[in-house]
Amino acid sequence: MDVEEVLEFADHLVFKMTGKHLDSLQQAILRGAWENERYRQIAQRHHRSEKYVKEVGFKLWHLLSGILGEEVNKANFRSALERKWRFSFVLNLGKIFGKSNKISPKNLHPPALPDQFDDEMSGEFQDASILSRAALSAAAVQDLGAAPDISVFHGRTEELTVLEKLLVQERCRLVALLGSSGIGKTTLARKLVERVKNQFDCIIWRSLRTSPPRTALETKLIQFLSNCGVDTRGSQRDRNLSRDLRQLNPDDLFSELVELLRQYRCLVVLDDIQMLFGRGEFAGRYQTGAENYAELFRSIGEVSHQSCFVLISSEQPREIAHQESATHHCRSLHLAGLEPAAAANLLKQHGLAESDFWNPLIDYYHGNPSWLKIAATMINDLFGGCVGELLEYEPLLLCDDLKCQLDRQFDRLSVLEKQVMSVLARESEPVALAKLRQYIPLLPGHLPDSLQSLIRRYLIDKQQSNQATLFTIKPLVKQYIKTQYSPTDKDISLLSILE
Repeated sequence: MDVEEVLEFADHLVFKMTGKHLDSLQQAILRGAWENERYRQIAQRHHRSEKYVKEVGFKLWHLLSGILGEEVNKANFRSALERKWRFSFVLNLGKIFGKSNKISPKNLHPPALPDQFDDEMSGEFQDASILSRAALSAAAVQDLGAAPDISVFHGRTEELTVLEKLLVQERCRLVALLGSSGIGKTTLARKLVERVKNQFDCIIWRSLRTSPPRTALETKLIQFLSNCGVDTRGSQRDRNLSRDLRQLNPDDLFSELVELLRQYRCLVVLDDIQMLFGRGEFAGRYQTGAENYAELFRSIGEVSHQSCFVLISSEQPREIAHQESATHHCRSLHLAGLEPAAAANLLKQHGLAESDFWNPLIDYYHGNPSWLKIAATMINDLFGGCVGELLEYEPLLLCDDLKCQLDRQFDRLSVLEKQVMSVLARESEPVALAKLRQYIPLLPGHLPDSLQSLIRRYLIDKQQSNQATLFTIKPLVKQYIKTQYSPTDKDISLLSILE
């Protein structure tokens, strides 16, 4: 790269991040640093004070550090930009020629152009500066095999804007997308990927539904990121990498992953985080064998790098709650039900009639997209799409599909949480902690833990009244507990032990 290519490349990077081009003084500082000039020389040539030029330079290095994911200063910015440029070069070539399997990071010379590329494209490959521009605008290398396809998306405009800001502007390292089961977290994350994909070099989506060992997940991530931009599937390099990774201890494996997160701007989406947590325990307690995920998530938020992990969970990981208050690199978004207009569009799409009755239906199902879809299917099957006929039932019908979904949620609760939910289901008004202690006198010190756990599972709601916090549960969940739940012999046994 020569100095003009450096200025052009740096300008593209800064504009992509901030929406502003480099000004004349910033360009002069980069040009002077490239030619090993002192700040005093740059200041004299541009008729500015040396102190002012140093201040502008400091802000510029700080900005480039954030963009490149490593500490950048006047002495090393040349090598840092060249590394970024080389990656962009390989990324662009890999997308076009990867299937021929002729390019590797050690060989940056492009193979002969395929016949289908015209003379204009051929000319672009002879110009490195144009290559860098093409690489910047190229789509990220993606592995979305575990991500769902979404053909219809309702609402969530505000939530998408918030998430995009966290990933692109604030460059958070760890973002948790949280909410109750069926609320639309995974769908929103998939839409987010489409919205921000041009801001990342690599994107990978993985589900933790089977609770894989942490080392297995890290190995998969390293294998993908190591090949970012170049299709080497089935190559000897992949086999050698797998063998080398198996020989690493857990600390070295994590170090290898972090190095790639620093080298590339990666988006890693991990779905079904709640499956790492144990059943019958308070929310966020890892099951046996998965405890080291806590350190992984904590380290991802604390260690310096330029990538982002998005965690999707129906239970809030404790690391998120603790880190969010301590660092701006970790954030969470708690997803509520759909807005009435978006929920109405969903019901309209499912062919329901009698729109005057839609708002009570939306309120009862708390705007939960999954619950509304289940209800719409039942209304179509039993009542020909007429919502009013369903609303005549008191209480409303709970179809088997919805019972099964709630069964899975309730099955994860501890015995104390089930006891709290049973008490709240019997109450017609929100209940204060002091009153709950009267109903559940056993081990009163554990009652706050139970409430906090249920809040982190999004199964109870809280509200303030006269400086007191009151707790309640959603009407549909209340109906489920009153009609479907009865303590098992195991629950009764555990309660007697705790008394």
